[in-house]
Amino acid sequence: MMRIGMMLGLIAILAGHAGAELTPGTARLTLQAFDPGKNLVTNGSFETEVNGIPTGWLWDRRNTDATLTFDTQNPHTGRASIKITNGTAFGAHVFGTLWVASPIPVKPNTRYTYSASVKTAGTLPGVWIGGGEGWKIRLGLPATYGRWQRISRTFVTGERETTFQLRICTERPTEAIWIDDLSLREGERPVPACLDGVSPSTFLDLVPPAPPEVTHRGQTFATRWAPERWPCDTWTFCADEFKAEGVVVVDDASRPADVKVTLSDGAGNVVASQHATLAAGDKTARLMLRCHLGDRRPEKLDWKLHLIRDGQTLTSNTGTVNVVSAPRVRAAVTPVVAARDRLRTAVEQLEQRGLGAASRVTLTVLENFVPWVDADLAVGRIDRAWDTVYLLQQMAAREEARAQAILNGQATDFPVPRYATSPLEISRAQTIGTRRHPDGRTERGPVLFTGYGHFSQVRKDVEKLPGYGCNIIQVEFGPHSVLPQEDETSDRAINEFLALCDRAAQANVSVNLLLSPHYFPQWALKKWPELADCRGGFFNFCVHDPRARAVLEKSLRQVIPRVMNHPALHSVCLSNEPICVDLSACRITAKTWPAWLEKRHGTIAALNVRWNTTYADFASIPVPAPAFEATPACLDFIRFNSETFADFHRWMADLVHEMAPNLAVHAKIMMGAHFHKTLHGVWSVDPEAFAALSQYNGNDTYCMYNKTGGMWNNGWRHCQAGYDYQRSMADLSVVNSENHLIDDRDVSVIPPAHLYATLWQNAIHGQSATTIWVWERCNDDVSDLAGSILHRPDCVEAVGRCGLDLNRLAHEIAAIQNLAPEVVLLWSRSSLVLGTDHAPVLNDTYEAANFLGRPLGFASERKLEEAARTGVLPRPLDTAKVLLLPQVTHLPDAAREGIEKLRAAGVHVVTIGAVPTHNDCNQTRDIQNLETLAKPRDARALFPLLTARAAAWGLPPTPQVTDTAGQPLFGVEIRSAPYQSGVVASVCNHLREPQSISIEGLPAGSRTDLITGRTLGDTITAEPMVPLLIRAPGK
Repeated sequence: MMRIGMMLGLIAILAGHAGAELTPGTARLTLQAFDPGKNLVTNGSFETEVNGIPTGWLWDRRNTDATLTFDTQNPHTGRASIKITNGTAFGAHVFGTLWVASPIPVKPNTRYTYSASVKTAGTLPGVWIGGGEGWKIRLGLPATYGRWQRISRTFVTGERETTFQLRICTERPTEAIWIDDLSLREGERPVPACLDGVSPSTFLDLVPPAPPEVTHRGQTFATRWAPERWPCDTWTFCADEFKAEGVVVVDDASRPADVKVTLSDGAGNVVASQHATLAAGDKTARLMLRCHLGDRRPEKLDWKLHLIRDGQTLTSNTGTVNVVSAPRVRAAVTPVVAARDRLRTAVEQLEQRGLGAASRVTLTVLENFVPWVDADLAVGRIDRAWDTVYLLQQMAAREEARAQAILNGQATDFPVPRYATSPLEISRAQTIGTRRHPDGRTERGPVLFTGYGHFSQVRKDVEKLPGYGCNIIQVEFGPHSVLPQEDETSDRAINEFLALCDRAAQANVSVNLLLSPHYFPQWALKKWPELADCRGGFFNFCVHDPRARAVLEKSLRQVIPRVMNHPALHSVCLSNEPICVDLSACRITAKTWPAWLEKRHGTIAALNVRWNTTYADFASIPVPAPAFEATPACLDFIRFNSETFADFHRWMADLVHEMAPNLAVHAKIMMGAHFHKTLHGVWSVDPEAFAALSQYNGNDTYCMYNKTGGMWNNGWRHCQAGYDYQRSMADLSVVNSENHLIDDRDVSVIPPAHLYATLWQNAIHGQSATTIWVWERCNDDVSDLAGSILHRPDCVEAVGRCGLDLNRLAHEIAAIQNLAPEVVLLWSRSSLVLGTDHAPVLNDTYEAANFLGRPLGFASERKLEEAARTGVLPRPLDTAKVLLLPQVTHLPDAAREGIEKLRAAGVHVVTIGAVPTHNDCNQTRDIQNLETLAKPRDARALFPLLTARAAAWGLPPTPQVTDTAGQPLFGVEIRSAPYQSGVVASVCNHLREPQSISIEGLPAGSRTDLITGRTLGDTITAEPMVPLLIRAPGK
């Protein structure tokens, strides 16, 4: 029988008995009858159908070729299951769905668990089960390799959620998946499939208990570390006591039955044998086995389960579990320590030759993570300690062999120039500093800064960071530390920061200071409570109130003169994830909003015509609540809010520059939110306005590894499009000072290649500095720090190695960073607010255009208006060959004039999807003779349309990735630039599978991957998330 690998934590009713002390060598088996509760899903076992659709369900394949089959040949239980296939490529809003015809009644703020039996192939099928408000509850189907597997998900309903619309969605190609035994029950424990079939059947199971999930803000999170490597049903992590639990079900409960379990070690020696009686009348019971292992530490346990009545076996089950205890972990550390010590000797020998930088990163990881194994064991995190040892074993063995091969002349290594504390200059996308080579030579040149933030651990470890391959940190303190009372100032935080900078300067680590105005003094809020009338994100006070600004100014004037000349200071970050959301009760805004409207529109009559309203005067126009509406009034408020919020940051920047004219400033705006209609982005933040007040394009952007299947390995578009947008607004380098590469509270396996590829691609698209969230360790499962990179030695190593490669190849990367955009996409705020589908079509267009091999840029409506007003094409329109308008339905009249200026200058203007038939007041406008491409199904469908038109748009020849048949290849990115006497080309495969590629247009002759030193042939295997930097001689 199948084992239920995800079920059944300790139950309260057994707590007293189960918690009783066991002595070494003893065991105890307990049974407790339970009521499985009602399955709230109608026909969840899919036993009946009407016209091929399960009774009580609705099916719509929508814009896919997905099929639904009522399959009587492949049931898990009962007579039928459902089978779903899909051949349609992934795309925005592209899916087929099966859902319950009647929403399921639920209670607000209540835990529910849904379960299903699923059978899929050997790849992730791109199908999820879930639903609820906003369809936020989702459980992706795993790859089961043709076997039935039970899956489940626990969630908490919303505060006002009284119904749950359960659905199944298929979002990408899958050959076939089967689903059966679908249930939804109140509570947090799934039940076996036999209880969700037509009638319960005799069943017996036993598995190690899965660590309990935790809930945070309505979401549930697993707590087993790296469950992909150490599945809960086959691995258990315990101290002295082994525990297992399961369920027994009988179809005939008229007489009692006995459950017998025998545990034996891997050699067949019996460890424990127990039995318990299931009373007559009890059809279902939970069972729990406890066994005190004493001094016996078997690495495997086998069990045999029997359900017996009247001497006859009704059913049986067997299983094996790997057992990991603290002594086993400590034993596994011993060879790691020996390998670490041998590697240290080899690294010292390599460094005498000017080599070994990458090996030093691995050694630093080993030196610091070995002690953390004991720290994890001390707090009972045996699973995390075991996973760390497993990774350290692999890293130590690999790097020891590599180091010896380099010493023996059998492998290649490279000398790496490192940043030395020095004055910094900004030159386009580059930060120029002093680079020190292993032989002691120094030079001024581009430095790429890679490091971490943001709290105490990074302060402690600043001297260690160069060993990790890193050279920058971000730390913070704010006004509440500087102004603890109205009549009191404190230098403590400033002095601590300067002491940190002294250490950092000695260690050749640069420091980015986050000024954190959101740490606003409580005494000021208490004195002026009305400051809290407007809020947004981290800001809990009105940034427009002169009293609040006076507090901030007093703090800045205390801080900036003290820190501005420190040689370790990289820059200051003005604010953390700034947004300004709710101004509806703000007394300042109540005055400035009407004044802004009068300045913009002139007369109330003109405003009423443009808004289609009947206001008597400007003063009667209220400040709107924070909610998007497809109206010119909403669009105007977004303009007003983003202008005034940027003005606040400009006020801060001007204050800083009054005291420190050469100190670079930036702000941590959330670029991932910019392209969508969200209160965390466009509602208050205009990257173009922030670029105008900054010396770096600052941001807080994310790129997460994609564990749910789909086309892409990770969310590369979020970073790259954001970077390309910011660099189009101003030709400045990007500082991502809170780089989110791992989801908070994610304890699953994250491939180190994801971090390397993301950092590499970010640099290619203009990043000169980044501090990764977050350099902290944590034992609180619901903390934002849980699951962080500092628990992942392989990921830390990947970050350091990428940092080394970026600086070794900084000149080549700079050549690519400085490429001028040739293909430009229009981001239209008017279309985003007033129209439909601008955001998803923009996303598809960016993804498709990204594989043309051309540098991409973005234009804003303001850029077009500037072209109309001045007659001069601003960046990036001045180098554009083609301007793409993705589902741009609305454009201000002045922006339309800018388009005509572009066309007159020979720039091709191409609409994708709808044409702009309205202006920003929703008034009809005509625009003629635009080339139009049909709205794409997805990026893959759009790509060949773009490649077919590239030559007609005047795009000059450039190296292009092709498949083995010579056709342009979607999914593998290339950016190339002339460099010295040849060409350098950065290539990255964003797809999930390796691609066999050729590169048309590269000069003939030998080609070398500068990252690895490998010589490449005409055909190259591009591995997923493994960048190449190809050097080809000649033009």
